[in-house]
Amino acid sequence: APVSSTIFRYFRYYELKNRSDACAIHTDIGLFTLIPVSNNPSLEIQDPVTEEWINFESTLQSGDMMVLIGEVT
Repeated sequence: APVSSTIFRYFRYYELKNRSDACAIHTDIGLFTLIPVSNNPSLEIQDPVTEEWINFESTLQSGDMMVLIGEVT
């Protein structure tokens, strides 16, 4: 496989027809993650204390971007 000379990785998540197609629970690796607001806010984070799933993306407004610093667990 070719070796990349960049530290950036780009992912695009598409609208799902059903929840079973969603990506598995994971943490983001790397120094930071940029998450622009989407037309279909559905990205969730899990509260480490209550283990409740929170749709934080629904709190963003048009033009906003969420920045996650460090590995998100």
